[in-house]
Amino acid sequence: MDRFSNTEQNAIHNLDILPTFSSVQRLHHGIHNDLSDWVTRGFRELVHSRPIDELTMQEVELIGLPAYFAITRAKHRLFEHRLLVSFWTPEVVTVAACKRPRTCEEIWQREWWSGFAKRALQPDSDTEFSLETALNALDAPELMVAMCVECKKESVLAVKQSGCLADYRAIIEEELSLIS
Repeated sequence: MDRFSNTEQNAIHNLDILPTFSSVQRLHHGIHNDLSDWVTRGFRELVHSRPIDELTMQEVELIGLPAYFAITRAKHRLFEHRLLVSFWTPEVVTVAACKRPRTCEEIWQREWWSGFAKRALQPDSDTEFSLETALNALDAPELMVAMCVECKKESVLAVKQSGCLADYRAIIEEELSLIS
């Protein structure tokens, strides 16, 4: 924002903190005034917290076809990614000291579907990094109590290291690059 005068910077700040300044307005003004922070925030807010069918025709016209295309495409790709990650049950990682590897495997498979996938596929879980939130929920002490603590810890870590959560972030960045 160095290219703006103090007055302009103050106006930008004051607009940004207005509770009535919507994601659509932020994205629109960000695009038309070359404010990359606003473009990024407006885009992310619309992708993560606003169902696409709730956008009005006036709002779509305001943000423009390229932004609308990027938002709908990001939402579609993120949904497909959640499906793919949810329905793919990763292998359990059993540690050498595990005394019940078969039990750990059964619990991991059951909890992946009833815990992780259930959270990741909820229609209202369209929040940023919902896959990571769902995965972190598997780490809760009250879940998978019959599974070895080390097997559970290593299995969750293996999923995090697989890159599937980074793919989620990359989708947002790819689609955002279409308009920024």
